[in-house]
Amino acid sequence: MKNLTVFYLILASTLTMFITSCASSDKSDGLDGDDTSALARMAYLVDDFDDGDDANIGEHGGWYVYSEEGTKMTITPSEGGEFSDGIIKVTETVTGPGALTDNVNFFHFEGKNASEWGATAHVDLLTDATGECPLATDVSAYKGVQFYAKGNCTLRVSMDQIDLLGVDEHGLCTDGDECGNSHGANSALSGDWKLYQIPFSTMSQEEGWGVSKKIDLKKMYGISFTFVYEQGVSDPSFAFDIDHIGFYDGPAFDAAANEPEISEDSQCTAAPVDSDTVVDSDTVVDSDTVVDSDTATDSDTATDSDTVTDSDTGTDSAK
Repeated sequence: MKNLTVFYLILASTLTMFITSCASSDKSDGLDGDDTSALARMAYLVDDFDDGDDANIGEHGGWYVYSEEGTKMTITPSEGGEFSDGIIKVTETVTGPGALTDNVNFFHFEGKNASEWGATAHVDLLTDATGECPLATDVSAYKGVQFYAKGNCTLRVSMDQIDLLGVDEHGLCTDGDECGNSHGANSALSGDWKLYQIPFSTMSQEEGWGVSKKIDLKKMYGISFTFVYEQGVSDPSFAFDIDHIGFYDGPAFDAAANEPEISEDSQCTAAPVDSDTVVDSDTVVDSDTVVDSDTATDSDTATDSDTVTDSDTGTDSAK
């Protein structure tokens, strides 16, 4: 009987440890308790949504959202719609992160009917004057990405690298559908606002697809926040809020007063262009075309209509 009692005590202890272990595995990431000291480690604030528009602080780049194509998934704000539809004003009843004093707005993103991979909210760190072409900047002086978030899903936060972005989106990757596998890390969100700090050293590419490259923090053009959908694991609906996004543990950078420097060529900066010539990245020069060296171009000479590049051939970055 004594041996049987000991057996049951050991069994009960083992079950308790197992249940505790399972429960702790469901615990969301993020910093617990007072996050004021951690918040102070923010060195480069990219955006806090307080201006209420789709541009980051300093208007060096903008936000956009996108999701699965060809499925029944819907997202709000909608792809190609008004990004500001997702900006929520902080009130006495609609609260933002508690440690943020004088907080004005945060961003809310939601969707339903996911069936493939999910949906993404992305911000460009720097773009050209048109706002359509992402440019790379150097963030290697910082330790990682910092932000506030809450939600009901797993959130993948990725640093987007210009040589993993397809040429059709003005990047440097020429491998078609294999482009776009950015380095990132997943965090399980909870229903309460928490501060998240994700070191660059913990980020990796997704397994099983895409061009493989080492992370290069001198070639970053943006940050992506992705609802991760896994069939049979995740709920096909999601909602998350984010705020106060930037980089921590590094030199102070005031994006409102300074423009980030271009650190790496993109399709917009790589090829030298004659000042009198407009070159579109999709324009192909026929190898059979021979220009006679004796032919002089007169300013009154009309250009043959077959040699004119139609304005419709301009490439708009996919969002």
